[in-house]
Amino acid sequence: MIRKRIKTYLFVLFILVMAFVTACNSKVEENIEYEISKEDMLAEYDVVWNILEENYPYFEMLRKRGVSVNSTKKVFRTFVEKAESFDEYYYIMAQMLNNELKLEGHLCLIDYNIFLK
Repeated sequence: MIRKRIKTYLFVLFILVMAFVTACNSKVEENIEYEISKEDMLAEYDVVWNILEENYPYFEMLRKRGVSVNSTKKVFRTFVEKAESFDEYYYIMAQMLNNELKLEGHLCLIDYNIFLK
């Protein structure tokens, strides 16, 4: 009985060690450059807002908390118009969703590097 338990523990330990080693050795590409045109940035921004306006149920709650949703939409669009790269565009979108809209209803932009791992 004790030997069976020891074998089971060793097997589980082996699996955990292998999972850890595999995860630590996974190769992540660094310094990936993304290209996006100004027109695509603006089009994507407008699509995001159309989806939010049609589906996002927390705008009224944000308004009650003092967030001017229409102003946020206009101000951040002007920031997107001035963006020169994907990184700038990404930062603007993250600031808008994560900070300005206050992560309400779990609305946030997750760092794309997480998905590269």
